[in-house]
Amino acid sequence: MAAADFHLTTDWVFDAPIEAVWRALNAPEEWPTWWPVVANVERIAEGDALGVGAVRRMTWRTALPYNLVFDIMRLVAPLARPLFAWNHREVMRRGYVGLTRKLAAR
Repeated sequence: MAAADFHLTTDWVFDAPIEAVWRALNAPEEWPTWWPVVANVERIAEGDALGVGAVRRMTWRTALPYNLVFDIMRLVAPLARPLFAWNHREVMRRGYVGLTRKLAAR
């Protein structure tokens, strides 16, 4: 069975200085403090002075009760596409709400 392609895009607009938004997004180790679906971020490799080449292992809770297992997801993707799209929207909504709160608290 051919792998399914997914193109999930979310746009966020904040009433906050772009520098504050960038600082928050550029600090993934802090994401679990404001994005409820990010359970853990572990730094695997440092990268260079700008962070290029850095590797982080992220654990995500989803809005659906499943673990991300990519081989299984590819197998059921044609049938589960609407659920995966809904899950993406919900995960991103929770991130937007969390970052909005973080930025407002500054």
